[in-house]
Amino acid sequence: MRLIGAVLLGIVAILFANGNQAEVAVTFPGGWFLVEVPLFVVVFIPLLLGFLLGVTSGWPGGVRPYWNMQSLRDRNQALEREVTNLRTLPLINDL
Repeated sequence: MRLIGAVLLGIVAILFANGNQAEVAVTFPGGWFLVEVPLFVVVFIPLLLGFLLGVTSGWPGGVRPYWNMQSLRDRNQALEREVTNLRTLPLINDL
């Protein structure tokens, strides 16, 4: 499902870039730098920066559940070994 969404988003981005080829002048505060770029570049750069900021800000929160899952998996394996060992012990008062 994610692949389909990514492909559709890519198609929309390509169509948008194809339809917005007009050159625009970009000046930065103070008027010290002037560059002419296609309009789609002016739109895509802030989108890309926002995406990267969102991914990097969400990364620490996504790592903690993974570490918790790893420790729980290790604990589960240790408990399974303990249960297996307890099942193989002979009964004290075997009738």
